[in-house]
Amino acid sequence: MDASFEVMDGEISEPEFITGVSTSNEWTDFRNNLAQGMYNRYRARSNN
Repeated sequence: MDASFEVMDGEISEPEFITGVSTSNEWTDFRNNLAQGMYNRYRARSNN
């Protein structure tokens, strides 16, 4: 497979960089629920 990429018509040939990141309540809730679920599974396993 060829690793080079061709620039299509209308595309910018310069790479785009992420210049900023911010959180949202939705992301915070998702992260907290995921962490809580992981911790609960860990505790349930270690109690057996």
